[in-house]
Order: sequence, then structure tokens, then C-alpha cells
Amino acid sequence: MRTYLGCGTESFKVSTLESLNTFSINGFQGNLWLGPQAEVAKHLSNQGTNQATWWPVGYNSSSFPLSIGVAAGLAELRRLRQLHPGPYFITAYSEGACIATEYLKTDTSGDLRGGAFYGNPYRAAGQWNPSGTAIGAVRDPGGAGIGGPAHNWRTPDSIHHYCHGPGSSYDGMPGIDEYTCASTGEDGDIARIFYNFVFNNWTGAFEEILVIAEDLAKSAGCTLFAAIEAAVEWIRFFGGQCQGHTNYTSYAGATYLSNVANTLP
Repeated sequence: MRTYLGCGTESFKVSTLESLNTFSINGFQGNLWLGPQAEVAKHLSNQGTNQATWWPVGYNSSSFPLSIGVAAGLAELRRLRQLHPGPYFITAYSEGACIATEYLKTDTSGDLRGGAFYGNPYRAAGQWNPSGTAIGAVRDPGGAGIGGPAHNWRTPDSIHHYCHGPGSSYDGMPGIDEYTCASTGEDGDIARIFYNFVFNNWTGAFEEILVIAEDLAKSAGCTLFAAIEAAVEWIRFFGGQCQGHTNYTSYAGATYLSNVANTLP
């Protein structure tokens, strides 16, 4: 079997299994074949344990506003699911996790068997892994996704969420991932204002920063200069990302889904 990307180019053979599929979705300006989500899917394919067929989701991940990429990725994931129905895993990183979350909100197929999300900006507070009595369980990493109440959503428990937070880091890697462990306090609210601006409105023009800075100055009671400084700082942060968001290891997700696959009929 061979996979075909959305652009019609042929990729290499990834698995001979027909019954279980893995759909992987990269993050902003990412690569189909790289990142923790790809490493998990590759591990499950015939390049690893040969437990599932790997279908990477190709989409325009470099667009501004970010909402353009999310809409494109969602459409492509739906197309691939129609072509390859049945039991599936889903692995996703960063912007890809936004796409996967939006898909799962409307998926009524009952085919989901599990998933691994890394650095999910739409992570619901109190949802993290490994947790409870699981091997390697860590305490709540803290915070919630930067998407805020308008986007954050509690996924089915079969989706595991891996985070680098102030409360814990599942793999011991340094840094705090503000995308998935943003404060739920006032400072987090300010961060979400800028994230939502970058997600929905920003096309890369500096004059657009002035507009949101003016709104912030009025609502927060600060000077326009201070508001512009804050706007530039946050947009640079979201554009350049951060250490805690870019150093995820895939082992936990790969092990989890491989174990799930072993239990399937």
C-alpha cells in the first residue's frame, strides 16, 4: 500500500495493514514526516511495529492568520477519513492538535481508538498524561490551552495529552509550554488575547499590531507605548514559539498507542 498526499505526490510505503489507520498532523510551519506526532505514527507503521497504516495529513501550515491552516487541515483530515474509514488513531502536535480537536468535536463514527497530542493549544484544564495510576504518572502540569474557553475542549480519555508545564514535565524536558499550559489567571487572559488575534486576524502587517495594542491600552488602562511593547513581545513569542513547545519526545505516546493496538481485536 502507498499513501498519497493532498497535493497528489506519492510517498513511500508505510504499512501493509488495512484494519487500523493512524492520521498524523504536524504543527505550524511543520513537516509531514517530522515531529513527535510523525515519530509516533512511524513507530506504529511497518517501519516500526507494523500495527497501523500511516496517513500524514498535508495542509497549508504556514498561513496567516493561523485559522486558514486549521480550516485547510480540517478539510484534508475529513477527506482522508472518508477515503480510509474504520478504526483509527490520531497523533498531533501544536497547530495540528487544534485541527485534531476540531475534528473530534464532530466525529460520531465511534471509530476512534486512541491518540497522542503534544503541545495542544486547545487542551482542557485537568487533562494530561500519564496520570492517575499509569506507569510514569506525573502530577497536573498546570494551566490550560492558550485557546481559552472558546476553543479548549475535553477530548475522549483515549486521547493522551503530553505537556511541559510548571507543575510537571512528563519526559523531564526543560521549559514551560505556554501554548498548552497557559495560566488560567489574568496573565493568561492577556496571553489569550494575543493568541486569538494571531489566530484569527494577523496577516503579518505591523499596523495590525497597533489596532490590538490600542484595544489593550483601553481595556488594561496602560499607555499605548506599553501596549505596543506587550503586543510585539507576545506576537514574537507565538511566532518564534518557545523551548518548552519544541522539545517534545515521542516515546510515551508511541508506547501508549502500541499497547492499545495490542488489545484490539
